[in-house]
Amino acid sequence: MSEKPRPDAMLFSLSELAFVLFFLAITAAALIYQAHEETRAEADRLTVERNALREEREFLAASVSSLEEEVVFLNEILDEYRHGVVPCWRRPGTVVSPVIGEITIRGLTRYEILRAGSDEAVVLTGTQPVLETSLQESLPVLFREEMAYAGANRCYLRIAVRNETNLFSLYERVVEAVTGRNMVVAR
Repeated sequence: MSEKPRPDAMLFSLSELAFVLFFLAITAAALIYQAHEETRAEADRLTVERNALREEREFLAASVSSLEEEVVFLNEILDEYRHGVVPCWRRPGTVVSPVIGEITIRGLTRYEILRAGSDEAVVLTGTQPVLETSLQESLPVLFREEMAYAGANRCYLRIAVRNETNLFSLYERVVEAVTGRNMVVAR
């Protein structure tokens, strides 16, 4: 005869199955939780890394901008050196000031020349042709060191010209007398 399955044996095997499934579910939940924590830790690490990279990118962008400005400046200086039109005060190790002096036109018959760093002005007086000749002769004497430096280093000097008269022609004459001597008029 055939034996009938006993209900208590079946209950025992179903309860074992439920117990095994319960532990499998707990193990799966623990593994999923662990994977979730690892993923969250990795996401946090990537967020920190992304923020650090963003800060570094901003810093590098600022550095690139300043380096581009410096390259433009250095190219300008290189062009000046290449063509021999370098202001003396921009040369490395120079002692020449950006503006070596000032010529003040006080009137038709009077010019004053003031050397940079000095309080004493040289006063030139006379009629127009004599005054212009005196100016051309006195500039190399007053600015002897600066002009020697400019000649030796192929650079130019800057001098200010101030016109206290209403005559632009006087200003033009002084500028003409100055510009032929490795000098330019500073504006």
